[in-house]
Amino acid sequence: MTPEESILQALAQAGDDQATKIFHDCMRRIVLVGLMKTMAAEVEQLCGPKYRPDKASDFRRAGSEPGQVFVNGGKQKVTRPRVGTHDGQEVQLDSYRAASDQRGLFETVVEAVAAGLPVRGVERCHGGAVKRTQASEMWIEASRAEVEALRSRSLVAEDWLALWIDGVHLGSEQCVIVAIGLHADGTKEVLDFEPGASESAEVCRLLLERITERGFTPPPGRRLLVIRDDAKALRKAVSRMWPDAVQQECLVHAERVTLAKLPHKAKEEAVRLFRRLFAAQGKAAGTEAFEAIVAHLSRHNDEAAACLRERRDGLLAFHGLDVSAELNRVFLTTNVIENVIRNLRLATGSVKRWKTNGGSDMVSRWMATGLNRAEQGFRRVHDYHRLGELAVALGRAPAASPASASEEVAEAPSSCAPAGLAAD
Repeated sequence: MTPEESILQALAQAGDDQATKIFHDCMRRIVLVGLMKTMAAEVEQLCGPKYRPDKASDFRRAGSEPGQVFVNGGKQKVTRPRVGTHDGQEVQLDSYRAASDQRGLFETVVEAVAAGLPVRGVERCHGGAVKRTQASEMWIEASRAEVEALRSRSLVAEDWLALWIDGVHLGSEQCVIVAIGLHADGTKEVLDFEPGASESAEVCRLLLERITERGFTPPPGRRLLVIRDDAKALRKAVSRMWPDAVQQECLVHAERVTLAKLPHKAKEEAVRLFRRLFAAQGKAAGTEAFEAIVAHLSRHNDEAAACLRERRDGLLAFHGLDVSAELNRVFLTTNVIENVIRNLRLATGSVKRWKTNGGSDMVSRWMATGLNRAEQGFRRVHDYHRLGELAVALGRAPAASPASASEEVAEAPSSCAPAGLAAD
């Protein structure tokens, strides 16, 4: 019976778990056999055939000794051949050097940490093949390269259409503002991020200035659509950078804050009215739906009605463009960026303490890695074939001028929103 037939017979007789173990053990042995043959071939190339050495060669066989290599993510002991020169100097075999280099585990370690596995877990999963400190060094090296890859990318394009901007809080004293851009063909692209102590206008300004320096700007004659939450700091920074931008506040944030202020008996009707606003097409229908919400709130909570009324221009900005309601699901919320933030939270769940002092780049490394990986899964937005309609609307002069873009606003979150919700 051949070895292959023996393996097949063993797999057929084993249960699922045992069959998996048999298969991986066989694969490991196959790799080891291949490595031993490769090292033997390299020795023969350097020294000549066994028992018939090449007298013209500068090398000679020098026996063997115990060694170790990394196979299938684990450490494996082997007996490695030795080669030396005639004057006694040992020569390292290229095949053994490659097989025994922990760098062979580099991608495996980086992907494991990026997926949320702590570095101490990496050591356990690889059976000690890579130590905790080594896994940490691999991760730091790879994540720094991710920062460079993200921020060295040119953002020069003729078809920028919209920008989502929102903040993610890492612990109680660290906030990162993230920006994602939209091309006219419906493709999304991570633009950049900026860490700070809070979702302030200054942090947002630094982010917007950097992406502008890298080439992000709306085409001449066309306004930029910006989707954000209700933080006044974000509104201030965006208005300074693009005074004519159409700034749409996230309706999901608005609904969440509003419902928190209502008695239970009034919430069901409020949800229904917000669904009506989400589905409304154009300025007239949007205004009518908005006024219906305000009227309902006035009967149950005057403060909630007043807060929503203050945000009227921001919540109806997209409706004012009079485009197809099929685009509402994309541009009335910051869900595009919050989905990315949700994935970032999953990946960073193993991080218990964020280092921000002493020039640490920990936050930037984690954010860049998470954003780059999230971008790999980006798809075009829903109903992207209607984006030409939006581009035309953004090229038209606004029908009515909202509040002056140069108006100074406070950097603190709106007093109408509970703490923490303004920068969801």
